[in-house]
Amino acid sequence: STPEGANAARRIHLRLGGSPARTDRRLTDVGRLRAEASFGPVAPRLRLQAELADAYLADLGVLASGAGSGIHGVLEVKTELEGEPAALRVSGSARLRHLHRWDLLPPEGGSDFDARFEALVDAPARRIQVQKAEARLGPATIEGSGSVAGFLARPQWKLNLRFSGARAAALFGAVKNLSSLVPPALRLDGTLDGEMVIQGPPTRIDGFVAGRDLELEGVALPAARARRARLSLLGSTASLEPVALELEGGQNLSVSASWNRETGTGEFSADGRDLPLRALTAVLRAIGKDSF
Repeated sequence: STPEGANAARRIHLRLGGSPARTDRRLTDVGRLRAEASFGPVAPRLRLQAELADAYLADLGVLASGAGSGIHGVLEVKTELEGEPAALRVSGSARLRHLHRWDLLPPEGGSDFDARFEALVDAPARRIQVQKAEARLGPATIEGSGSVAGFLARPQWKLNLRFSGARAAALFGAVKNLSSLVPPALRLDGTLDGEMVIQGPPTRIDGFVAGRDLELEGVALPAARARRARLSLLGSTASLEPVALELEGGQNLSVSASWNRETGTGEFSADGRDLPLRALTAVLRAIGKDSF
């Protein structure tokens, strides 16, 4: 048998650096990758510390799947891996900066998201099991878990998310940076809870977001309050269940809506009495209808 000290002396140590690339696509900047690894001669047990800095999110999507997502941002990741190739334990942290849609400028004041994660990787099977992920959103924490199958080939992913007590302003601001459906001048405050399952491709979202003590306002839009509201998500359809709004003039308005992102069609209904015409016109403009 080989003495333990001899085994330790015969461990192979590697230090690597560079930028990931694809041979079939030209990428702008997928960041700088630095890694240090060691493994022994007897069993293929690996220890790896890796860091990815200043990587463009859009290019990382192309690197992984060959297709872009239209979502831009800058990603930094620090991670540690240890174990055998079929059972690599992974832990680390990530920071996502300047998250926005491709046709928008990065948001003013920053939009940083910090997260920590733990996962189990089966490299031969190209499978990742995310056991735990946490990200801060204002005073609240988003908790997640999920899986990725076929990574570095044709990845199929599934992500479970839960959050409670999140500030509506922070979450709504992030949504405005990613969706063209929300008017930029619209503001929402209050408290949000939610659960959802996101999987793809193709992307499918199931779950709900519930709001409490909400306040809504925008340019030329009368301020409105709602004690409760609920948005249901089913596949490609988002449905706002009937919600009672109290307008700043004391009038009451009940609204509901639905939108299908695949067909680009939706429905909106409102029910109220003794409403000023200017208030109704402002509501229509807020949902993209300049005339009726």
